Amino acid sequence: MGKILFIGDTHLGDEKMIKLENRPFRNAYEQTKEIIRIWNEKVSKEDTVYVVGDFIEANADIFHAETIANKLNGTLILIRGNHDTQPDSFYHKLGFAKVYDVPVVLDDFWIVSHEPKNINKNFPYANIFAHVHINPMYRTYSSRHYCVSMERLDNFAPITFDEIKKKIFEEDLKDNNLS
Repeated sequence: MGKILFIGDTHLGDEKMIKLENRPFRNAYEQTKEIIRIWNEKVSKEDTVYVVGDFIEANADIFHAETIANKLNGTLILIRGNHDTQPDSFYHKLGFAKVYDVPVVLDDFWIVSHEPKNINKNFPYANIFAHVHINPMYRTYSSRHYCVSMERLDNFAPITFDEIKKKIFEEDLKDNNLS
């Protein structure tokens, strides 16, 4: 069994996102090509990737979307974002194994949602989310959350569940003066 990874807000094929989020690409073609390369360097075919919303440009045609999705390693699971407006059948045709309209809970502790949830350090949960891109109002991680918006990830690559757990638990130790 492979690793579990997370990434959100890829907006593949969306030219506007390059300028809006200060992405270092000349155009949507270059961005998509580079993201596929980076993704496949980190993700094996045996891995599972939770796409935490806003996978592809909202108005992408099925052929364009399929061409992109078929090049990505891993089993894809979509937690719908505000730009994932196509019917479930569209995403299944792209190869997504599952499509969720609501947050998913993993290991009875990790709430995976597109938009951040109001969770503080007294709650028995942590939130993995996207949606906020590089908005400075949100930290990348704390003892109770981790933002997986593509711009916040090292080299725009999906991040492993183990990497997220390590960062959050290290923060939790600091917050509780246990380090």
